[in-house]
Amino acid sequence: MDKGSLFNLALSYLGDRYYKEGSNTAPACEAVGQHCISLAFDYSSWTFATRRVTLELVGGECELPADCLRLQKVKADRFLLAERVLKVEGNLKKVELEYTTNRYVQNVSTPDGQPTFDEAVALLIASKLAPRLTSDWRLAQTLEQRAYYKLGEAKYKDAVQVDSNDQKPDNHLPLLD
Repeated sequence: MDKGSLFNLALSYLGDRYYKEGSNTAPACEAVGQHCISLAFDYSSWTFATRRVTLELVGGECELPADCLRLQKVKADRFLLAERVLKVEGNLKKVELEYTTNRYVQNVSTPDGQPTFDEAVALLIASKLAPRLTSDWRLAQTLEQRAYYKLGEAKYKDAVQVDSNDQKPDNHLPLLD
C-alpha cells in the first residue's frame, strides 16, 4: 500500500480526516509514518520482507546490504556484527544471510497482497496520531491494542501461507489407498 493510501486509512480511524500533502494532517502523518512501519517490521520476521543474499568475504569481513533493517540468519558457525560490518571466523569465502529489508520503511509503504498487515500498520499510525489530532488518549490506547492484535493475525497468516501445502507441494502426506 502506498504512503497516501496508508495515511488515509490511518486517518479514517480518527474520524473524517484525509491525508493530502500540505494539509494540516500531513506533518503529523509524516512524523510518525516511518516509525510505525518500523515497529510493525520489528514485530516478526515477515516472509514478505525477508531477503536472502550471498556475500563475498574479504579478509573474513563483509558489509551488510544497504537495505538491511534487521539481520535474521547468518550461515556461519561463528561471527560477530560490529556496526554494519559482519566478521566471520574460519576460511569461508562467501556467507549467506537472511535479513529484513528496510525498503518499505524508507518508502513509507507496505507490501502488496498483505491486507491484514496493512490494517495493522494503519492502526499503529492512527494510535500515534490520535493524541496529536484528537487529544484522546483512550482512543490512542484502543487503536494500539487493535494494531497489535492485527499484527498477531498477520503473523499467523504469514506463517500459515508459508507452510501451506499449496506453497510447498512436497510437504504433503502421501495418499492412502
